[in-house]
Amino acid sequence: MKHAILTLYIPMLIVCSVQAQWTDETGIDTLLTNQNVAAVSGIYANGDRFFSWGLNPSTFAYELFYTDTFGGTWTKAESDDKTKSYAAFLNVDEETMYNYGVSIFGAKELRISTDRGESWTALNPTFGGLPAFYAPLYVSLTGSVFVFSSLNGENGIFKSTDEGNTWTPFSTFDDGNSDKSIGGLFAAGSYFFLRTRNDAEGLYRVHKDSSEWKPVLELTDDDQSYLTTSIAGDRIVAVTDRGVEVSNDFGDTWTILTMDELGLEATGTLARGIAVGNSVLLSFQDSGPGTSSIWLVNLDTNTSMDITDGMVEYDRGSELFLMAAGETHVFATRSGNTTTLYKRDLGEFLTSNEEDRLEQPQEVSLSQNYPNPFNPTTNISFNLPSAESVRLTVYNMLGQQVATVANGRFASGQHTVTFNASALVSGMYVYRLQAGNVVETRKMMIVK
Repeated sequence: MKHAILTLYIPMLIVCSVQAQWTDETGIDTLLTNQNVAAVSGIYANGDRFFSWGLNPSTFAYELFYTDTFGGTWTKAESDDKTKSYAAFLNVDEETMYNYGVSIFGAKELRISTDRGESWTALNPTFGGLPAFYAPLYVSLTGSVFVFSSLNGENGIFKSTDEGNTWTPFSTFDDGNSDKSIGGLFAAGSYFFLRTRNDAEGLYRVHKDSSEWKPVLELTDDDQSYLTTSIAGDRIVAVTDRGVEVSNDFGDTWTILTMDELGLEATGTLARGIAVGNSVLLSFQDSGPGTSSIWLVNLDTNTSMDITDGMVEYDRGSELFLMAAGETHVFATRSGNTTTLYKRDLGEFLTSNEEDRLEQPQEVSLSQNYPNPFNPTTNISFNLPSAESVRLTVYNMLGQQVATVANGRFASGQHTVTFNASALVSGMYVYRLQAGNVVETRKMMIVK
């Protein structure tokens, strides 16, 4: 199974009704016909509000529209600068959004919306340090730090800490090679993550206050990284030839779920993928008749299912270009057919029984180790209500620290680590968990 990386903007938008499978409606074009837009250049989602924009040929103004009815009706967003495109969007929270745009003459603009995209205000930063005619494909933000990236790392990654007024190059890699092809950028926690398209490289990470990108998921010559994305804030997912790889600690450690373990029987090339809540939707393209397929991988249950139903003649050479996923719906178009938008209710294939999902911990807690007494290894579990910096240490009865079991940032949820006490003598010990400002301790016994 070969993996490839593709990028596409939808040039036209058609809206369909919701049924129990993929559906399309090829005879209605409410946005282009009713709003006098020459062509829709892209689609974006904030929750279940979807956005699309294009050029109005009668006014030569860039118009942005949004829908709360999954395409049934479109409302024009208000903006005090319509000379710039809407090239890259960024959600800060449910209400606050940023957008970067550029005019046909290369003039730049950073806009902000505090009402979920209904109106936009131009921030008018000076953009000092950015190249002329710079058009980033990726925009990310954590804290007050912005990062822009184009397709090439050598002259396309920049960082701003003053709301876009001054920008500095942000393309120092620990291997000394900044000439990398960039395939994605996102933020999680206090980190930025950068996916490269280069063979045998992978996923890089940098702290927002640091300056050097370092690898957190390295590939071999036989691996091809396809998808890396942030899911639910803390969970990072990468799809490679090794399988679906998941990290719950911002890339420090990874768990590999092989295609066989997931029951994923797709063949051909992985052409496209997108995160949808607790799952990843993957489109596979095969050269054989009737063998292209769409699969959903549920990361809560570690299962997969074929959800190709409803895609008429989805066979040789077909592939799904996923453009936007909301809370309850996903929109997509197919290769070779840019006049139809396909839509499906996510509730049809995401986990529907909320009681089956693990409940989020309400407070920091430290469990008794098991087994106890033990020799030489034991498991220590703890719960976190939110992502936190964690330090788990062991002390003897004299109060001397004798071991560090864990030291780093962990995602919310339950975690279990293994402690190896082969270097310690028999006796009673205290293990101590510090998570943020919370400290918990318990005793354990080593018997040799």
